[in-house]
Amino acid sequence: MLTALIVEDDNLSARALSQLIRGEGFQTATAATLAEARNRLRVQPADIVLIDLMLPDGSGLDLLDDLERDWPRTFLVVVTGHATMETAIHALRRGAADYLTKPVDHARLTTVLTNLKRQRELRQEVSALRSELRELGHFGAMI
Repeated sequence: MLTALIVEDDNLSARALSQLIRGEGFQTATAATLAEARNRLRVQPADIVLIDLMLPDGSGLDLLDDLERDWPRTFLVVVTGHATMETAIHALRRGAADYLTKPVDHARLTTVLTNLKRQRELRQEVSALRSELRELGHFGAMI
């Protein structure tokens, strides 16, 4: 089962997102701060992190560098009530998979999750094919 970590300091928003995401077949966990999110990821890496921009201990974008370094297969989706064109461009250029505004449109979130599931499947398929190709390469050298 795919996992999603929701990093949101508003408990009501976190619960609502968690409910929507579980409805899409994900197991969910929540964190209210960047520090708590990092601790949760160390214990149980997530497939997708949905993170608010404005958190008590920093910007949600601060987690992007950690994900790239420590959990490179984890997708990050920014979910914010303080959307600007500047923050959207900045987030996407830094590696966020998507940028959603609050209140989150259920259909849009479903589309994002479906696309990220497919990207994950494609990554796994490419990895498997690369492994097979390496094996064939060794076999071909023997012939």
